[in-house]
Amino acid sequence: MLSHSGYEVSLSKDGAEALKKHAEAKASGRPFAAVILDLTIPGGMGGRETMETLLPIDPGVIGIVSSGYTTDPTMAKFKQYGFRGVVRKPYHRRQLLSMLHDLLEA
Repeated sequence: MLSHSGYEVSLSKDGAEALKKHAEAKASGRPFAAVILDLTIPGGMGGRETMETLLPIDPGVIGIVSSGYTTDPTMAKFKQYGFRGVVRKPYHRRQLLSMLHDLLEA
């Protein structure tokens, strides 16, 4: 969805890989504009733990949490966990693009 909309995208299998890629992008002088983190990653670091690790490293990170588990407290109180936005699965392309636009233009 994002690639087809003109965004440059980097995918990660879990939070540990996302943290590594985030650090590499920042060190290269091409930091990520935003990160979209899935709340639950079977067998890997999920979105909440990734964000907890990322915030001290990059306090200005624009984090978006995504999940189909709409009753999880992280989804309801996403700002308390350092996220700036939330997208509930399943979501449509326009919802994601609208959120990104609003967060990146703010």
